Amino acid sequence: MATTPLLPNNSDNQTHNTHIPRRGRNRAAIWGIILLVAGLSSLASALNWFVGVSGFIFALLFAAGGLAFGYMFLRDMQQSWWAAIPAGALFGLSGTIMVSEYAPNRIAFLGGAVFLGALSLGFWAIYAVRRDMWWAIIPGGVLFSLAATAALGESNFGTGRDEFVGGIFLFGMGLTFLLVALARVDDGRSRWWAFIPAGILMLLGVLIAFSVTAWLESFNLIAAAAMVVGGGFLLYKAFGKQGDA
Repeated sequence: MATTPLLPNNSDNQTHNTHIPRRGRNRAAIWGIILLVAGLSSLASALNWFVGVSGFIFALLFAAGGLAFGYMFLRDMQQSWWAAIPAGALFGLSGTIMVSEYAPNRIAFLGGAVFLGALSLGFWAIYAVRRDMWWAIIPGGVLFSLAATAALGESNFGTGRDEFVGGIFLFGMGLTFLLVALARVDDGRSRWWAFIPAGILMLLGVLIAFSVTAWLESFNLIAAAAMVVGGGFLLYKAFGKQGDA
């Protein structure tokens, strides 16, 4: 008696092919919630449903979006590190709205600094959990320097002292590159090159912040010469050994 060969069950294959991993479902659900909330808030704003309370409502919506991305980041920090960036941006937008519209007048000017600082924290969070991503130090430090500059420039202390505020920004940039040079990363590579912009920017920041204008004209020539020498040395290191080989 001939036997009929067993055929694969197509329904089982279809069920297996359409199965979505749990992580994929979580991400899809978070993005779905964000799009739904954004669409509803835009519709409500267009229909003037939030007249008089729109700032507070949008602050809550941005905070909810920040919480969604923050949850995604904390759930799998090694793979979902990128979620720290939108989380910081959305929390920053929420904080900016709350400070600008509801904080006392003496600190209402800090709205821009709050946004830049929160966005900076997103990049620092990436470096905190993924030390191999040392590049996050650069945008994190730059944004933090901008936040400090924005807060200081709008304060009573910084008003009319543009040179001092600009010097603080350059000094913060120098500190950023110094942290890049000193960062501990298990990749066996040295980032000694970061000491060059760190030293130049920090020195310029001190000179400008304290209005050492008498030194600036001569220092411009020294700084330009130092950059030319540093650039030539980097080119030699990059191509000199290849030419010798």
